[in-house]
Amino acid sequence: MHDGFRQAMLKTALETIPQLTEENYSIWKDKMTALLKLRGVFTRLDQLLIPLGESDDAELTLLIISKMDSVTHNNVVTANNRESAQKLWHAIKERFSSSQASNRARIFNDFLYIKFLEDGVENFVTSVKVAIKKMVNVGIDLPQDILLYLVLFKFPTSLQILKRQIMHSDKELSVEFVCNHLIQFNNESKAEIKDPSTSTEPAALFNNKDRKQAKPNSSSNSQKRCKSGFHNPKQDANHSSDSCWHLHPDKAPDWWRESQAQWKAGRENKEKSENYFMSLLTLWIESGDPNSRIILDSGASGHIFNDLKFFDDVELGNFDFIKTGKKDATLPIRGKGSVVLTWGTKSVKLENCLYVPDIVINLISAGQLVNNGCTLYSGNHKFTVKKGSQPAFGGKITNGLFSVDNPDSVGKSSSTMANLSEISESLQELHERFGHASVQRIAHLSKTKFSNSELSSFECKSCVLSKITKQAFKFESELAKKPFERLHLDIVGPIKPESSLKHNYILTVVDNYLGYLAGFPLVHKNDTTDALIDLLEAEKKRRGYYPSLICSDGGGEFTGIRLVQYLTRNHIRRLISEPYHPEHNGRAERANRTIVESVRATIMSSGIQKRFWHEVLKSCCLALNQIPKKGQTDSPWEILHGRKFPSDYLKPIGTPAVILQMPRKEKSWKFNPKGEEGVLVGFNVSLVSYRILTPFGKVIETKHVRFLKKDSQNLNFDLDELVEAKAPLESETTGDNSRDENPAEEAPSTHRENENNSEAEELSSINEDEEVENQLTHDTQPQQENIPSPPTSTRVLRDRSQIKPPSPKNWYETLTAWLNSLGFYESNCDPCLYICDDRVSVVFFHVDDLVLVGPGNDFEKEFESRFNNSSCHEPNTILGMKFEKSSNKIHLSLPNHIQHGLEELGLEDSKISSTPLTPNLKLRDASDDDHSRFKKLNINYRSAIGLLNHIAQLTRPDISFAVSSLARFSVKPGMTHWHEVKKVWQYLKGTIDLKLTLEIREPSQLLQIYSDASWGDDPQDRTSQSGYICFLFGSIIAWNSSKQRSVTYSSTKAELNPLVDSFHEGVWLKALLAEIWNIQIDAASHLIDNQELKERLMMSDEEFEEKFSNQHLIDNKGLDDKVKKFGSNPKTRHIDLKTKGIRQEVKHNTIRIDLIRTHEMVADALTKAAPKSSISNLVKTIDPQFDLA
Repeated sequence: MHDGFRQAMLKTALETIPQLTEENYSIWKDKMTALLKLRGVFTRLDQLLIPLGESDDAELTLLIISKMDSVTHNNVVTANNRESAQKLWHAIKERFSSSQASNRARIFNDFLYIKFLEDGVENFVTSVKVAIKKMVNVGIDLPQDILLYLVLFKFPTSLQILKRQIMHSDKELSVEFVCNHLIQFNNESKAEIKDPSTSTEPAALFNNKDRKQAKPNSSSNSQKRCKSGFHNPKQDANHSSDSCWHLHPDKAPDWWRESQAQWKAGRENKEKSENYFMSLLTLWIESGDPNSRIILDSGASGHIFNDLKFFDDVELGNFDFIKTGKKDATLPIRGKGSVVLTWGTKSVKLENCLYVPDIVINLISAGQLVNNGCTLYSGNHKFTVKKGSQPAFGGKITNGLFSVDNPDSVGKSSSTMANLSEISESLQELHERFGHASVQRIAHLSKTKFSNSELSSFECKSCVLSKITKQAFKFESELAKKPFERLHLDIVGPIKPESSLKHNYILTVVDNYLGYLAGFPLVHKNDTTDALIDLLEAEKKRRGYYPSLICSDGGGEFTGIRLVQYLTRNHIRRLISEPYHPEHNGRAERANRTIVESVRATIMSSGIQKRFWHEVLKSCCLALNQIPKKGQTDSPWEILHGRKFPSDYLKPIGTPAVILQMPRKEKSWKFNPKGEEGVLVGFNVSLVSYRILTPFGKVIETKHVRFLKKDSQNLNFDLDELVEAKAPLESETTGDNSRDENPAEEAPSTHRENENNSEAEELSSINEDEEVENQLTHDTQPQQENIPSPPTSTRVLRDRSQIKPPSPKNWYETLTAWLNSLGFYESNCDPCLYICDDRVSVVFFHVDDLVLVGPGNDFEKEFESRFNNSSCHEPNTILGMKFEKSSNKIHLSLPNHIQHGLEELGLEDSKISSTPLTPNLKLRDASDDDHSRFKKLNINYRSAIGLLNHIAQLTRPDISFAVSSLARFSVKPGMTHWHEVKKVWQYLKGTIDLKLTLEIREPSQLLQIYSDASWGDDPQDRTSQSGYICFLFGSIIAWNSSKQRSVTYSSTKAELNPLVDSFHEGVWLKALLAEIWNIQIDAASHLIDNQELKERLMMSDEEFEEKFSNQHLIDNKGLDDKVKKFGSNPKTRHIDLKTKGIRQEVKHNTIRIDLIRTHEMVADALTKAAPKSSISNLVKTIDPQFDLA
């Protein structure tokens, strides 16, 4: 009996459980939990740690899946949980009752969007209770008073009395109280509707359609309500005169006062509207011919006439519709044309008029007249319309209705006609002039007015091809209170092809208040920090404050240490959007799309080469910022800069143009053209000038320009073809192959207006290096150069070419020949090092970067004269290394490279490591399985190692061994190798501030070299690792860590190899130092102001050899004995040759070898995976001030 009853209960419970949908989780969970508890399996199902039996698991899996609808099934069931009841149960809980932010937001939004329907009170109460229960399940526990206010907020205006009764009640307020009160009130109202004899007002919950039986009592019911200035004590026994809001509005809440103000304003507008239309109706009835009456209407969007007799010319057809005052009522437009109205001898012609035969009274649009330059004057119940000083027509004013005087004749042109419309540019030209923006946004900016049909039917093929997308962006955010208060940032790129200035990315900046767009072209992603800091500092100087909030995604370019520290220091908050949720930063994402589509369409329509996209980018941003936001009359640019934008300044990008060639110093031919052809690519608003792209790929900025029609045949060059043609500085040759006397006269001259610092005020631009205006010539005539640009600063000299860089051989020959002419000669130790004949100055160059030390026979002046497009300044980088100088120290580092590597590998937030490699680690080749697992990561192992190698070679000897050992496995890396690569980067992250410091620490030690080696520690081929470090006056200047080529049979031989290698390095360093400092002096006299240096230079040869001969430090006793007391035996006979060579150098006193303790050997970290103590010893020699924590 008991088992039968239990089975019946289970069957009944199973039948009552509904299908799980997105809305009924609470009911489903309660019923399903009760069933599972009755079955005795709920505890095991709810706890993953308690396993289910196979039969129970299959039974419960079937039960859960069968009680889900198709939508929930698709959202919950996956390949990982479809065969496990426990996983299915937890997946359902995770979706519907998870406390994650996204699920909590979904549940709370469901509660907020519950709507109150007057005929569905019970459903409203049920929805509120279910929603509150869902919120409690996901951890949203709001106070009862807050929930109460949210529920009352949903009440319609017809329930204001009920809302006041609830708010004024002396009982404890809660949602349960409101719901009970609402249900009770609803039941009473239903009962009153059924009983026609009742006099209680039923309108509290129902609309006018349900008030048929209550109409007889409506007047008596209204008598019971309080009115403005009147209190009815019979309305409610608990409602006293002291608490009556109609008598005491100051006691009423804000929402009640606002509703009263809106009601009064609506009643006044209704009365005004009724008076206006009653006057219009009276005028129509009194007129003998109502179809001839003309009204001047401010609400009409265009001139509208109902008879063809008004038209001078008309195009008939089925066009658009016009909307009337009645809801959803429209009148068809049957034609368009011009209307002529004549009063006496004066005629007026109206363009773009609409023929609507069904309209009762003719309308002249006041807005159209104002846009066309007309002015309306009114007084004494009369009005007059004038254009300039010429009266056009007039009429009388009755009850706010402007009635135009009846014209004497219509439909015929007159010679004394006043044309109130002007024909301006076409819609296509307007569209291109404002950067291919939406015609709906820019139509009001033109003097020509376009109809709705013209705007809706307009189509730009370039925009269609460039702006096609899957779906529109949808975003909504709160506006800022002032300009520059909140900025939205994002990065676009990488962009292919790169620009002519090597740009690959665009930094997008959007001002939240104005909607101002700015696009900054960047060469690398890691340039974002510098560009953003420059922007913020420039705007801070101009406005006096930093932005309070910056919104961006979580990309490494926006989360770098330097940028975060800068923002924190200036109290700028950051808002980082969630990963893979671009809609969280919707303004920047929409700006990205707007800018990219504008640039893409402009490039396509203009025909400009894509490599000049950085110029087009600035122009498009400038054009887009001239479009006012909805509800504003001034553009973002005008609001930001506080002045009007020059009218008619913008031109379509790609417009053909002719620029004036400015006179030059050299004599020119009289009949040469004065102009040069080109196309418009940009603007300089500060100087109101234009940037013109010439056929030779050169961008010239000038005011002296004349624009041609876009379809003009005068411009016959093709940029893609002529960019490969002969450069303008190459001279023409005559028939006998002889060179012209003045070839420079045939080269097109350039003119560029002086840049003004005010251009830095442009939010959409960054101060960039200007393009070089001439190409270096490599012939024997140095006078054949372009007009020099204004010189810049001093110290470091840099030169670039603009059209095509010269070949490396020609550039090297040109530069070295010129250096020789200045008295510089090539060093014997380095072909890129030139020493001046003043024996003080030296010049080192690498490609087109030059570093000068010393005066160098007026080198800077001569360099700027010879290469007029060069720049001279204090060094900030040398060969890519960051250069810093403080007192008598020089610091070299590569923080940007390290930060870039961390961002590329996604290790910005990783933990730091105290050593580059795991101590005592022996790496082996990866197995096939290990290599396969690594390949699934899709990581470029060689790229990560290549960047590490670059850093190790320039400034970081402490990672040399790590790079040397890890690079051996680039062909077939495994997971172990990849973990060690990450460990190196984690070590660099913790030591990113470590700088290679050059200073005189030990004046008595000219050259010291530490050499060391491991012995047979490679687990695969038993080779050894060599390492040495060279010190100049106690500072590191050279180092090496490399695998030995052959197996050594003793530790003595292993350490002899790096000793010999370091000796060769020392010979070259001595020769270089001797050549630079000219240590061996015969008769030359030098004047110096350093006593210590004078003592060194004036030493005798014996003293110098004793004090400054190379010192080599080793820690192998056997090697020390062999070098100083050589004796052959079978065990060491194989090292005979190298030992004798080093011994010979010792006898000649060219090197000095000292034996030191192992813990003093700083080269130890270059030979093995050293522990932290050994790494710390080496780091102290790199930068004594750095603390390796």
